[in-house]
Amino acid sequence: MNLLREYIRQLLTESTIDPKIMRMIDKAEKYGLFVDITSNSVIIYDGHNTDKPRAKIHFERDTSFGPCRGGAYVTYAKAEGGFGPLAYDVAIEATGGLMSDRTEVSHEAMVVWDYYANNRPDVKVDQLDIMKDYGEEQLTPDDKSDDCDQVPAYDRYKSDWHKSGLSKKISKRGTPVIDELRARFMLYDDREDHTL
Repeated sequence: MNLLREYIRQLLTESTIDPKIMRMIDKAEKYGLFVDITSNSVIIYDGHNTDKPRAKIHFERDTSFGPCRGGAYVTYAKAEGGFGPLAYDVAIEATGGLMSDRTEVSHEAMVVWDYYANNRPDVKVDQLDIMKDYGEEQLTPDDKSDDCDQVPAYDRYKSDWHKSGLSKKISKRGTPVIDELRARFMLYDDREDHTL
């Protein structure tokens, strides 16, 4: 009976992980990579060379850019070998909700955020509002909890800022990717209570 429960749990977990991310996990396992989560970063390391990460995402959570629905924001991201999306998925799960850098975003990062907002049925997309000082009409003027600086979205799209993935907070239900990495012994979780 316990074996059956474990099998069902495994099937449910696998079905909630985007297939592309599951393939990245398989590839990372094949290459001997591991994922390290700290209170402000996710780093994918080569198990044999920790001096050269394959992917790295740093994030912070503070209110200097507005309440932003309590989301953390990216402060630095770099990836090689195609492991960026895996690092982003882990960061989204580890933070409970992640959004793009609030001041500057590369074209590559913009593509990632638009992809999450428009093509990932396994994520929850929360629209953030613009701060009043932009001179734009707010989407939810009576709700201050979603007010957030929209520098990259506004710089690129002006009045259509809200159509960009850069204006969203992305979150997930549960932590299926982190759970899968933990089950494969590919995870170092340096957060004391495993939450931010």
